[in-house]
Amino acid sequence: MLRYLWIVVLVGLLGCAGRLAFVAPPAPQTYTVIGPASGTSCGLLLFGVIPISMWDRARLAYQEAIEDARANALLDTTVGTHWWWTPVGTIHCYDVAGTAIVAGTGIR
Repeated sequence: MLRYLWIVVLVGLLGCAGRLAFVAPPAPQTYTVIGPASGTSCGLLLFGVIPISMWDRARLAYQEAIEDARANALLDTTVGTHWWWTPVGTIHCYDVAGTAIVAGTGIR
């Protein structure tokens, strides 16, 4: 019985583990501040088990933020999530906000 308990605990711990994901490159040495920027990306967990556009939400939200601001990167980045329930599953959204910058000579 104890053996099965250890197997369940081990599977549970490994099932909840994931790689650390960086969504942005390090800030450049010199840059010009553009201003605030934000982006959002959503995906659907169909019937609670089939992920549709769920894996790239952080990257896509970050990309939307820098493209809308015409920037190279974000500083002082914050992230958040929200979700909605639907009859066919849940919609999970990822929000990214920060200070947009352009690399090059300027303010540091």
